This record gives sequence, C-alpha cells and structure tokens, in this order.
Amino acid sequence: MRLVLITLLTTMMISATAAAQQTGVVALDPDSADGFMLTAERMEYSATDLELGWDEIAVNALVQWSIPHADTVSAWTPDGAQWLRFRVRNTGQDAEEFRLEIRWPQLQRVEMRVFEDNSFGPLHRAGTDYPQANTKGISKNIVFPFSLGAEREAVVYVRVVDSYLAYLPIFLWSSDAHDHHADMRLVIFSVALGVLLIMTLFNAFLYLFTRDRMYLVYTNSVASSLLVVLAITGLGRLLVWGDQPWFADNAYPVFASYCFLSVTYFFRVFVDLKKHGGWVLKFNSAILLVWVAVLLGNLLGLQGLAMSIMGPVGVIGAAVGLISSVYLWRRGSRAAKYFSIAWAPICLVTFYGILSLFGFAGYFSSLEYLQSYSFVFEMVVLSVALADRINSEREAREKAQTLALQQQKAILHLKEKINTELEERVDIRTQELRSVLSKLAHANTELAALTKVDPLTKIHNRRHFDQIAEIEVLRASRSNQPLSMMLIDIDHFKYVNDTHGHVAGDQCLKLIAKAITEVVARETDHVARYGGEEFTVILPDTDLSNALLVAERVRRTIQNISLIYEGKSIRLTASIGCVSTDAMRGFGVDQLVNAADKAMYLAKQKGRNRVEGGSLSESKSSETRAQ
Repeated sequence: MRLVLITLLTTMMISATAAAQQTGVVALDPDSADGFMLTAERMEYSATDLELGWDEIAVNALVQWSIPHADTVSAWTPDGAQWLRFRVRNTGQDAEEFRLEIRWPQLQRVEMRVFEDNSFGPLHRAGTDYPQANTKGISKNIVFPFSLGAEREAVVYVRVVDSYLAYLPIFLWSSDAHDHHADMRLVIFSVALGVLLIMTLFNAFLYLFTRDRMYLVYTNSVASSLLVVLAITGLGRLLVWGDQPWFADNAYPVFASYCFLSVTYFFRVFVDLKKHGGWVLKFNSAILLVWVAVLLGNLLGLQGLAMSIMGPVGVIGAAVGLISSVYLWRRGSRAAKYFSIAWAPICLVTFYGILSLFGFAGYFSSLEYLQSYSFVFEMVVLSVALADRINSEREAREKAQTLALQQQKAILHLKEKINTELEERVDIRTQELRSVLSKLAHANTELAALTKVDPLTKIHNRRHFDQIAEIEVLRASRSNQPLSMMLIDIDHFKYVNDTHGHVAGDQCLKLIAKAITEVVARETDHVARYGGEEFTVILPDTDLSNALLVAERVRRTIQNISLIYEGKSIRLTASIGCVSTDAMRGFGVDQLVNAADKAMYLAKQKGRNRVEGGSLSESKSSETRAQ
C-alpha cells in the first residue's frame, strides 16, 4: 500500500512538472549582463482559496493552472492566495546562483521555492509583512536567490497573499548582473529623490522668506510627490522608514492619495481657478472631494474600498486636470500653459501605469524610471513657472512704479496748467452755468407741460382738467357766460380688455382721444382724459343746445370707429353726459362734474350709446326739491 501511494504521488508530481513544461523553459545564462522579463508564454498562474501547503500545490489535482491573460500577472487577492510557476534551466557549465526580482515592492507576503528532483528547496519570504533581512542584497524590490546546477532544470513556485492587488512584473537575473543593475537603479532613483528633496527644501525656504501662499502650496505638492516616489519604488522602506508597521500597511495608499490631492489643489491655486470659474472649477472641486474621501478611507482602515477606486479616480483626475489646463491655456492663461507641459508626461505615465497595474497594458523595464522622473520633470517645469511668475510680478511692480512716476509728473504738470488757466476756466464755467440754468428752466417748463399730458393718449390728463376747470368756472361766473362740460364713458370697455387684451384696449383709447380732439376743434375748448376709459370736454361760452350738438357728433364719431386687431374688428360706443351752467352764478367745479356724471349715468341707464344733457340750474333745483 505504501509503495502504491509513493508511486501515485510521484506520478502526480511528474504530471505537474510536465504541465509546467508546456509553457516553455526559461533559459538562464549566467554570463548575461541583462535580466530576463518573465512573460505569459513562459509561466502558469492559479488563483485559489484552497488552504494548500507547499507539499500539496505541486500534486493536488484540484488546482487549475492556466496561462495569464497578460504578460504581467495582475489580480485582486482578498480571498486567497495567488500561485505562479515557471520552469528554468541553467545553461552554464557550472552551478550558479540566480535572482528572481519582483518589481512591485508593495506586496504584503510573497513566498518562493524551487521544485527540483521531486522536492522543494528552501522557503524564501519577503514583502511588507516580513523584515527587510529576508530580501537579498541592497534592493528596493523583492528579490529571491535560488541556485541551479550545471545544465539543470527546475520549476519555480511563487505564492502571493495580499489584501488588495497582486501585481507581479518578474525579472530573472544572474547574481552579478542583478547586483550591478540594482546599484545602478539605486543611484538613478537616489538622484530623482535628491532633486525632489532639494526642491522641497528650496521652496519651503522661499515661503519662509516671502510668505507667499503659492510657495507653501507648491512645497506641499513637491513633498507629496517625494513621499509617493519613496512609497511606490520601495526606497522609502529601504532608506527611510524601514520595517515600521504603519508604513508597511499604509505608505503607498496614503501617500498616493495625498499626492493626487495635493497636486489637484496646487492646480486650483496656481491657475487661479476661482477667477476662471465655470466647469473647470466645478470639476476640480468634485475631484478634490473624491481625493479627500479616498485619503480618509485609507487613514481609517478602509484600504480595500479606497484602493479599488484609486485607479479609476487617478485616471479620470489626471485626464480632467490635463484637459482643464489645455483648455485654460488656449484661453490665454500663462500658468495653465506651464501646468499643461508639466502635467502631460505624468498623466501619460500614470495612465499607462494604472492600466499595467490592472492588467490592461504590459510592463516594460523603464516604466519604474518614467514614474519617478515624470514627477521630477513636473516639478522642474513648475519651478520654472514659479520663477517666471516671480519675474512677471517683478516686471509688474517695475511697470507700476514707472507708471506712478509718470502719473506724479502728469499731476504736477496738470497742477501748473490749472493754476495758469484758472481765471479763463472760471469764466468759461460761469458762461456754461448760465447756459445750463437757461436750459434747465426750459426743461422745467417742458417738464411741467409733460406733467399735464396723458402718456397714452397724448391729450391733457386729469390734473390739467382740474386746473383748467377751476379757471373756466371762475371766468364764467365773473363774465356771466354759459359754460358746458361733457363726461364721456366708453361702453363695455372692460369687455374689450378682457376679450382682446389691454394692448387692444390701449389702441382703442388712442383712437377715441384722437376722434374727440378732431370734433372739438376750437382753441378755447379743453379735452382731457378723466381716468380709465372716461374722457371730459370743457366748452367755454357754449350753451346746452350747442353742447348737445357737439356731444352728438362726438358720439357718432366714436360709433364709427372700427379697429382691426389681430384680424378681429372691435366696434366702440360711448355714453355721454352733457351739462351747462346757463350763465348762472355761484357754482363750483364739483357741482359741474357731479351734474355731468349724473347725466352720463342716465345715458347708460337708457341703453348706452346715447347723449343725455341738462343744465346746472335744473340739477340744483332738483336737489333743493329733494331736500
């Protein structure tokens, strides 16, 4: 029985090894000065939530292996482990040590073992959950050593456990080549970090000396870029904070979201979006709020949710920032021009990096350099922009000083000119004042005349009627001459307004006023609009019989008016009350108006469109008899 189990186990191991061989063998040359990037056709990948140990992964038939869909494995790993295997062969004539390098130092737990001669070799561990002592050599990335005998083959297994994302750009090196390239990359990244650090300190001192808020915001942006470069490259752990637990769990998500937030706010201040307003300001405000929420989520332990939206928000935010800056550049903003130039490379690199991170684009060896130096390029260009801003402000101050001196000279010259021409100007002003006073008196006269005219019908208004009526009543009483008055009311005028509208009603009033003035043609007669649809006529030196004749002509003229408005004919009639003093004495305006008003209402009672008349003496007699 024991022999059967051993045979079965050995058969399964050989089958698993044979499956790995289907993907092709990676030939490792110990004399090569370059690394070999592991691509999809050379490896197999499995994501499983099975609790499998190292002795089981190579023989368990339930594990399904497949070729990754992209050259670089990228998958979410909250529920289990990610396994990767590939076959390697030492093409050298001697046993050699090789290195496996994973260029994503944010992984939490990574394990590697070599399966050779139907057994696993030593277990290697690395990642943010393990001390740096487990990492081979001075490298910012995760590095595992493994040895192969001369012309020997083996299967390398890699196990990844991470709360968020397993991103595995893998390179294979000879030990000497890796050490050389690791030292060179460390120098290159150290230069980038040095530039960012110098720029951070330089702008911080500028702020301390100038107290210009712009330099404080820019210092914060450069410092955040420095932190994210330290976190994303792994140099922060290697050179700065070491194995501190908080930094191991939070450095990348916190610093990355804080960097995006800082750059977005710097764009808002640098380009002065509040001055431009519009959709650019609204988009910037919305993206700022999202980054604040993402940063708080990372700080409060919600990294899973925050990390899931950082990629899409980063792409959208970078794209919107670039589009906004180009839009403002085209509208003439000099600051937006510099920001567009500075932001374009980092947008492209960030966009490509996020696509690669999520498995939509391939990884290439210089991508890690581009990520860091795009930050450096951005900050250098923005520093030039700030220097240009200083020069512009200095030029503006010099222009302002020159303009101030010119203005002072102009003021002195003007003062001298004023002193020499003062008397002439006083004479001119006096003449102008007299002319203005004359024009003002004339304008007052015209204004007084306008206050007596109805603005709609252009005939006299009620105010003028009251004044003329008082004058004519006194004159008639003194001269013992008759005085007649007509009070004209347009029949059913409310119906006209309600049916045809007030614009049509106004046209009717204008026509009626014109018709009355054409009938009442004497210079001594007075036509006025009494109010609303009522008109009044004062006829000096006119007895009742003649006044009734005039009133009848007025009624017929109004009856003959036909207004065509919006294709409809509007016919009008009027009820007229006519009264005369018959050369009596001792009457007043109110008595005259009341008598005409009663006559007008009598005309309405008798069927409208008619004239009713009477004398003021008869009206007073009837009032006396009633008493």
